[in-house]
Amino acid sequence: MQQTSSNYKNEIKQPSRHFECRVTIGKNIYTNESIVDIILDYPQAIDGFSIGNTTSQSLDLTLLNTGEEIYSTNQIKVEIGLQVGSAFEYILMGYYNVDEVSKNDYTIKFTAFDNMMKFETPYFSSLGDKPTLQQVVNELATITGISFVGSIPSYTVTKLDGYTCREVLSYVASLCGGNALITRDGKFTIKTLQVVDCSVTTETHFGLTTEEVPYKLGKITCVVDSEIELSKGATGIDSMELSFENPWMTESILNTLYQQLNGFSYLGFQTKWQGDLALDPYDLILIQDKKGTSHRVPILNQKFTYVG
Repeated sequence: MQQTSSNYKNEIKQPSRHFECRVTIGKNIYTNESIVDIILDYPQAIDGFSIGNTTSQSLDLTLLNTGEEIYSTNQIKVEIGLQVGSAFEYILMGYYNVDEVSKNDYTIKFTAFDNMMKFETPYFSSLGDKPTLQQVVNELATITGISFVGSIPSYTVTKLDGYTCREVLSYVASLCGGNALITRDGKFTIKTLQVVDCSVTTETHFGLTTEEVPYKLGKITCVVDSEIELSKGATGIDSMELSFENPWMTESILNTLYQQLNGFSYLGFQTKWQGDLALDPYDLILIQDKKGTSHRVPILNQKFTYVG
């Protein structure tokens, strides 16, 4: 969750709010007067909780066509401001690389993706046969040109070649018991589930659909290669299995992951609500059902729609 002021935290919960957008493309800045809509989508990799994901957030931006020349090779910076008192508190939503531009007489539409797309490049390591996980992360940063932020366990792994940087990043993330994503300032990081101070009540959401059976993790299974599969824990009437692939997995690391994730549970849900610009994927929030019961749930996918 992004850092915001106490005044922002109070104002974002109000039923009536006022926003201003600031989109920067090259030297040009576009505000509400020029923007038709903005859609920011962080999709779920698979149905249910998983680790090792390297999901990319997409941006669909539609501007009024004023005849102004816009260079499609520029990166797009998106900020949305909430009016707090007489001023706007702007929240950086992210930087996005233009993938496609379509234009008609009235509008220009951009489809863009965050820096995860830069990991779709071959990974050939110049490290030795037994690099540390931190060395692998540093090499990924060098190859892609994307800086890393965060901390990495002090594991020693084996050399990998012939994969993409995105595949290697996935293995790094699952060893850490988390998922890789691009931060709002364009860096890459490993995000694990994190409790944040956010409550979604019946006054701010527009209906809540929940699953019948809570997800509870009881067993972890990792496919190392065609001959080796490691497991820890057991499934039961009320517990499920988390499965993934990772050629670096060892019994010791799997035991650490099991201790970290065993017993994690949540009630799956889907809702439309008035939104909070500060929330990030894998934040754990409280959401209230129509009976007034609050559930601690993870944000596994989210979609922001902005129309000024």
